[in-house]
Amino acid sequence: MRTDYFKKIMLTFIAALLLLPMFAQPEHVYMIGGPTNKNYPNWLVEHKVELTKDASNPFLFHFKGHLAYNWRGDEAGNIKFLTQNDWANGYHPNYSENQLLTGTTDIRQGGDDTKWFIPADRTGDGYYDFTLNTQDMTLTVNEFRHDLNPEKIYVVGGAVPCGWNNNAPELMTRPNPEVAVYTWTGVITSGDFKFLHPLSIGNWDFGYCATTANEPLNYGTAQNLVFEVRESSTPFDDFKFSSTQTAECTITVDLVNMTMTVTKNGELYAQDIWITGTAIPGGKAKLVSDNVDPMINYHYYGELLAGEYKFATTETPDATTKYYVPASASDAISDLTVVETSDANAVGWTVSIPDDLYKVKFNTLTKKYKGWIFGVEKIYIVGGATAIGWDAGNAIELTRGTGDEINVFTFDGQLRENADGSERNKFKFLLQKDWGPYSFHAPVQDQSITGAQYFTDHKNDDYKWTVDADKQGRYVIKLDALNETIEATYFPDSSTGFDALNQAAKVFAANGKVFVQCESASVSTIEIFSMDGRRVAAQQFKASTEICLPNGFYTVKIRSNHSNPVTTKISILK
Repeated sequence: MRTDYFKKIMLTFIAALLLLPMFAQPEHVYMIGGPTNKNYPNWLVEHKVELTKDASNPFLFHFKGHLAYNWRGDEAGNIKFLTQNDWANGYHPNYSENQLLTGTTDIRQGGDDTKWFIPADRTGDGYYDFTLNTQDMTLTVNEFRHDLNPEKIYVVGGAVPCGWNNNAPELMTRPNPEVAVYTWTGVITSGDFKFLHPLSIGNWDFGYCATTANEPLNYGTAQNLVFEVRESSTPFDDFKFSSTQTAECTITVDLVNMTMTVTKNGELYAQDIWITGTAIPGGKAKLVSDNVDPMINYHYYGELLAGEYKFATTETPDATTKYYVPASASDAISDLTVVETSDANAVGWTVSIPDDLYKVKFNTLTKKYKGWIFGVEKIYIVGGATAIGWDAGNAIELTRGTGDEINVFTFDGQLRENADGSERNKFKFLLQKDWGPYSFHAPVQDQSITGAQYFTDHKNDDYKWTVDADKQGRYVIKLDALNETIEATYFPDSSTGFDALNQAAKVFAANGKVFVQCESASVSTIEIFSMDGRRVAAQQFKASTEICLPNGFYTVKIRSNHSNPVTTKISILK
């Protein structure tokens, strides 16, 4: 009897163990997968998105938000659920194959790594409301909609304060939840812009765009929009609207009729702002409006003494004076956001390195400050319209002036639409033979070099100039690096100069020598470079030139007085 009694106890204990759940009830549930992935290609646990735990039922976890097939990453449309900060004990569809994220599916914890998926044809991109039930072990999609008329959309671009920042674009409001009309009021400057769907926060995949390239703003008139999805079956032109003025405006986007209207609320006027302090010769100076966006951009070019300074809204301090200062003590050479204060004793910028020529800039819209000692030694041109294309390492150096024109740099050469490559008729300027950190750009995208007057170094946009199709040939371009002006002169009778040199020059190798022949009197020098970029030979050109070289592969560059260099590759074998 005693033995039977213990057997019953043990059997009861074992039965209780078998009835216990294999996994404990989770406190948290996280979604992870291609649609949430910010790392390419592999998923990272830190990119998981937590579901909201139901306030009254601890077994229910909710998600409401936008999901889309993420074409960049691994398993681009697949998702599953985690319960902790690792891959163990996650929730999966309780099936042998992946399941479409729709309706109600049974789930299990652990086991095979099956997943839910959003289709690659983008039919599943949109707004989802679903619930994961850890008691009934189900995942239920309560609502799905493509959501072409979302609760909110955004405006983004170089013409609005946020710039091209898809992580923090300008939010547009929807005054009437029943009508898909959105508005935004603020200052529009020179530059371009478009609109983003909520799925495009952090990417550029879903946009409401212009229907033509660089479409000019037509104030007060409705302009057509098109919704575009990157990597889909429909075109993705990504055209933008282009602004050349600075004004306070209201943008209205009507997604029912797919139009966009910009209305001017009022013109902006130049502000009076002074730079004051012991670092300023004479104690104070009035800031000057910039060439680009002069209503919001101001500068001081001149000497800074050892001392300090700040910006003030009145020439003489009084009860109405506002001051612009760094949020904390800062050197004059810095790039930061300023704060506004009424405190006349607020600490400004400190000049630790006095110099005869500083450039100090202040944007009253974005409250951005930038200060540095001016000194441009070299400027280079690069782009599809140049002979070297988009090759920063071989960018063409401009000629620096002397005397009163020490800050003026000149390009004299051919600009034309090249037969291949990207952005074939565009170019910009670099201050080093690399893409960063410094470069000069057009004030708006795709500005024709013909008639261009100004360039900018303070935009956060990679704007470029273009060469008109009917104005290809020799250009003389002068950049004043201090005053940020540009002047281009086109010579109509020189449009075939590059072709003529390219056809006239003959380069060949034989018997351990490079032979160069050319009848063009404009050819001035020949340079030869090894494959690692070292210049191994250079000499003045004669009608027929021979240069001895060891075995190897080389690039021969022929320079002309009136066109860009012609390059060719040769091999030397003895």
